[in-house]
Amino acid sequence: MIEQSVEQINKMECIGKFIRADKVDIINDAIPLFSASMPMFSKSPLDFIYEGFTVTYVCMQLAYWMGFTTALLVGVDHRFTFEGQPNEQVISQGADPNHFHPDYFGKDVAWNNPDLYRSEMAYRMALTNYKWDDRKIINLTPDTALDVFEKQDWHKWM
Repeated sequence: MIEQSVEQINKMECIGKFIRADKVDIINDAIPLFSASMPMFSKSPLDFIYEGFTVTYVCMQLAYWMGFTTALLVGVDHRFTFEGQPNEQVISQGADPNHFHPDYFGKDVAWNNPDLYRSEMAYRMALTNYKWDDRKIINLTPDTALDVFEKQDWHKWM
């Protein structure tokens, strides 16, 4: 996804952008994230980070490192329609049925099929690490299929 979105990412104005270490040479203001191959939860993501088969898991580790005591998940419905095997790279054939907007992965965009089983394993590692330090991860997504985290009504957080 990074290679396909270089122009849009580089147009973003911010202090830094957390990017996989092997892609920092193409992104302005990149902060490298070195990917660990062994499943774990990193409390030092600038040293190494486990991707956990979903960008949401990466964000949970970054939020923890930044000191957030509560991480709120919004838009994690945990449902995907796809053909093929988990982690298989595919080319989108049209409107995206799996994200908040049909053009999220527009026609001819390469992406990897989700691996819901392994992403849930990663989510459980995040939950355990947050709980150990009296922190919380709360899923505010209405009608979510993800049952790893406590669920709450997003209206309570407005």
